[in-house]
Amino acid sequence: MNFEEKAIELIPELEEYFNIDMSKVSFEKKDLPAYFNIKSIDDKDVIYNFETNFGGAEIVLKNVFTERESISWNNVLQIHLDQLENIEQ
Repeated sequence: MNFEEKAIELIPELEEYFNIDMSKVSFEKKDLPAYFNIKSIDDKDVIYNFETNFGGAEIVLKNVFTERESISWNNVLQIHLDQLENIEQ
């Protein structure tokens, strides 16, 4: 399994962590590459780009598949998460 395939296999875990739908199928099919794509940096960092109701979201996993893995995300995803939290209250 190559690095991108491994990164795609992490999507369900990220969807559960953030309580969002990242449209894994669009990453697999590559049918909308401008909106749903994965960038690999030296096979150690992964950047997921995908669409939400508020625009283009981004999740960055640094040192993926290691004990030093860290996660960050952009403001668009944070707005989406804040809206979900407001709906659930």
